This record gives sequence, C-alpha cells and structure tokens, in this order.
Amino acid sequence: RQPGSNVPLTPQPGAQRKAKGFALLRGWSEYTDVSGFRVGVPDGWTYEKVGTTICFRDPNNIRFLSVDANRNPAGDPIKACTVEAARLVRSGAMPNYQLISLNRSALQIKAADWEYTWDGPKNIRMHATTRWFKSGDKAIALSWATRDFDWQINTAYYGAAISSFSSE
Repeated sequence: RQPGSNVPLTPQPGAQRKAKGFALLRGWSEYTDVSGFRVGVPDGWTYEKVGTTICFRDPNNIRFLSVDANRNPAGDPIKACTVEAARLVRSGAMPNYQLISLNRSALQIKAADWEYTWDGPKNIRMHATTRWFKSGDKAIALSWATRDFDWQINTAYYGAAISSFSSE
C-alpha cells in the first residue's frame, strides 16, 4: 500500500536521539505516539495511522516498520499470529504467503516471533517479522518488512527498532 498524500516525515519536532537512555543508530530518532508507546525510527520516513496501526515507510516504499498497540492482551500470541496470517491471506493482502517460523519468544513470558514472506506490489518478494507481545495491560504487534533480497542486511535495523520500543 502506498502512503497517503501529505503524510508527515520522521523525526517528529523535538524528537530525541535516544531511547531508554541509550543512543539510537545514527540517523534515527525516537517516535512518541499519543497512545503511549515510543520506538526508534529512521529519519526521513513517512508515518501515518492505518486503522489501529502506525505505519512507517522509507522514502522508496520498500521497507516498513509498523506498530499496532491495540491487540488483545488476553489472547495467546501464537494463535493471534495464526489468525492474523489467515485474515491477511484471505483478504488478498499477502499473495503466495509462506510461513518461515512462528515460535514463542524466549525473551518475554507472553510473546511470539512470526517470520514470513509473500509477494508484494509488482510481484516483489517481501520478507517480514512480527513480534506479538504483552506490555503491561496492552498487547502489541511490532513488524519489520523489506524485500526478501534485502532481508539479511535489514535484520540489524529490526533489532534496533525492537530494542528501542517502550510502552507506558
């Protein structure tokens, strides 16, 4: 999906170059959402709310970071990812979907890591990972997606985003 017209760019006015007291990657700033979460995001990316999800896109529209802080905190993370995959495939949003892995995260008590590929716009093979996790009384899905060809060089960026995330 293409970003809407006149969407704002990161960094937000007054954005910090730190998250959780640590410096972010060079060229990244902390995004603060009205719902209470914060996450490090590359500067110069667009951002907009789509449903309950904040979507960040690079200028070339080939890398995406999304945060949905409106998931069901009582739900099972594995089941939530499975249901979401079925919904996206059924809607036609992820043609040729292929599950790579779906596992409980060893890092958090109630979390899952879901990795998958699909055919994106112009039949470009896309690759993504989503961490579904409980944070306080909220459940959050944080996703990173890029072209499959670029996956390996982008895994560090996903790590930077997930490690910078915090929620009130």
